[in-house]
Amino acid sequence: MSKTANSKGLRCLSIHQPWAWLICAGAKQIENRTWKTDFRGTIVIHASTSQSVLKDCLSEIKSDSSDFRLDDFAYGAIIGLADIVDIQVYGREHEADVYASGPYCWRLANPRLLKKPIPMIGKLNLFTLDDAMIGKIRAGESYVIDLGSHSREAKLARLFLGEPSPADRYNSVISELEEKMPDSVLSDMASRMIELAPNNPLGYMHRISLQDPSAPEELARADFEKLVEIADSLDADEAEDFELTLSFCAAQLLDEDRNDHASKFWRRLIQVDEENAWYRHGLGKTLLSTATTHSEAIHELERAIELGDDGDYDDEDVAYMLSTLAEGYRQTNALDRAKEATERAMKMDRELPDACYVAARIAIDQKDMTTAKALLKKAVILEPEFFEAADLLKQLS
Repeated sequence: MSKTANSKGLRCLSIHQPWAWLICAGAKQIENRTWKTDFRGTIVIHASTSQSVLKDCLSEIKSDSSDFRLDDFAYGAIIGLADIVDIQVYGREHEADVYASGPYCWRLANPRLLKKPIPMIGKLNLFTLDDAMIGKIRAGESYVIDLGSHSREAKLARLFLGEPSPADRYNSVISELEEKMPDSVLSDMASRMIELAPNNPLGYMHRISLQDPSAPEELARADFEKLVEIADSLDADEAEDFELTLSFCAAQLLDEDRNDHASKFWRRLIQVDEENAWYRHGLGKTLLSTATTHSEAIHELERAIELGDDGDYDDEDVAYMLSTLAEGYRQTNALDRAKEATERAMKMDRELPDACYVAARIAIDQKDMTTAKALLKKAVILEPEFFEAADLLKQLS
């Protein structure tokens, strides 16, 4: 047996079981975190008191788990040590590792288990141990597991091996690090997602969203057309990302005035969730662009407001839906109802440029140019890139 430590100021990291034990046993060489540190060197591994993760792991293992129990592990105690040797963002070098998921992968080495766990209450992040606890660790003995042996511990360490799922890992890493890393880096991850899973819609959605404005438009166009093709073939009962994919496509199709295709997607979404105000709003807004479907558009938009008022939607969300409904009323010459809807929208969200814009158009219909100009100026101040409002204001000036 070897003595465990002789350094001062040891740092400690609290980890759920079974991950804490697997690290110290040498089976898990990557610890995944949403944050990184400049620290390199030996850290103490503390097993938290929670058993929830371990229970989930054992319930998912189909064979060989009956010989092992929750009390095979220690909880609320220091159980071993390992060395942090590197920290990287999840990438190609981690794809084959079943334990690597990121977004930051802490590479660990020199793992060892304490012969006797030391009870202690854990803390968040990397924390420094007091001298008394360091003394207990220094006085303890550690040992290394031979993972290739037939020992009970070696069998336990091998029990949790599964299959890596790099495409899913990249998806979570991109979502976690959005706005924290350059778009070009995240876009490369999305491209790798597409390589690994060419029919997974999430890779295309990420790459479209991360597209460099200076890049050729043909790239984003090809990605979107492929995404629409995938969306057309998705089964609502089988595709995990069905609603996300179709709503993403429907909104883009609406912006491109491809209203028939957008309407089809909104209707499929409503079949899945009839009580979703945004799906009703999306269909209503799309139908407003078709002269023969104003009555259906108004019906869908009014239903969206009902659901928005009764559901878990912010005032800003309902206000935006109201501005679309107001435009529907305006297009059907129901100006009093349109004005009432915009007034309510602006009370709910005083900084909503869309409501100001629709209110301005209503004022124009009522020949009140002074009010229209004031509302358009406010819309442009609230949203400097509101080009429709700016162009209309220029026409009136």
